[in-house]
Amino acid sequence: MVLALPITADNWIMKVRAMGPDEMVVDADGGGAGGWGGIVPVRTVLDEARPAPWAQGAVPESVRLAQERRR
Repeated sequence: MVLALPITADNWIMKVRAMGPDEMVVDADGGGAGGWGGIVPVRTVLDEARPAPWAQGAVPESVRLAQERRR
């Protein structure tokens, strides 16, 4: 599945927080304001090391250990 969102100067908001979204905003007639609220988790992972073309020798043990801990 692919989700495409148009990102223009007047069409997006980003917040960074540790907790979930606040309660739904209610408009004057008591209905929901519409839209979507939720969390999109983002994480950083260490992928397979790719040595530079000029690198000599094996990938250092410290790099290998860091990769193993992050998988």
